[in-house]
Amino acid sequence: MSVMQLVEIDLLDLDADINKYITENNFSTIHNPHHPKDIITLRHLLTHTSSISDSGVLSYFQLPYDEFTQIPLGKNFLENYLQPNGDY
Repeated sequence: MSVMQLVEIDLLDLDADINKYITENNFSTIHNPHHPKDIITLRHLLTHTSSISDSGVLSYFQLPYDEFTQIPLGKNFLENYLQPNGDY
């Protein structure tokens, strides 16, 4: 609902490339892993149609809480999760 409220007041665009928002925070450019020439949009993320897969990452989220907190969620985890050759 919050995203749609931001869309309503023109602060977010559902069909804009997510890199418009993510790369502003010093992340590497994110591409569709199955179609690298196609962009990923907020609409794709909200409708789970971005081609980003979470298979193989479930074991990461099953770590004990104290181990889980040792990996920073920001640039460290997200870049390694969203990049084709990332650790996750």
